[in-house]
Amino acid sequence: MALVIETGVPASPYVKPNSYASVAEFVAFYTLRNDLTAAEADNEVIEAALVFAFDYLIQKYRMRWRGSRVGAFQAGDWPRRGVPVPDFFDPFYQNVGVPYAFQNTVYIPENVIPDEVKDAQMLLARQSITSSTTQESLLTAVGRVTKREKLGALEVEYFDGAGGGARQTTEYLDAVGRITPFLNPTMSGTALRA
Repeated sequence: MALVIETGVPASPYVKPNSYASVAEFVAFYTLRNDLTAAEADNEVIEAALVFAFDYLIQKYRMRWRGSRVGAFQAGDWPRRGVPVPDFFDPFYQNVGVPYAFQNTVYIPENVIPDEVKDAQMLLARQSITSSTTQESLLTAVGRVTKREKLGALEVEYFDGAGGGARQTTEYLDAVGRITPFLNPTMSGTALRA
């Protein structure tokens, strides 16, 4: 598999990026966090996990990001235009050519993929690598497990911790926490559940 990294610079129309982060960035990220299962996984496993996480970010958040895509037909959601830098305010910042009403807003450059987006991709990619370094679905379910539902008189029964059944939700709070500042505030409340 060929991992093609999105750099923010337009590439050939025949080359479609499929990751924001590289294998080296993934390994460095998890080595720093002392997660040797992830850091020492085979490159092919890491590449597949990064591509899967890239696809998941597009599927889950495409219409929730602030701003808009730079190109109409780009492969991923980033780079974007019109996304303000979170938690930044400088009353003395001057941007030549920008109306005064917008002078205090600083936007992420259109050729930059924020580190938080890369971090979220790597956190999601880690979810699909097990302790035996094999590929698993990213949609690992969490939440209470429903054993039985009844519509008349509305009754719901849940399994205990050892029981089986279908989970109610899938949450990746660590990854979502990184990208929340880049999501539209009106939609970010619903971004926690799959």
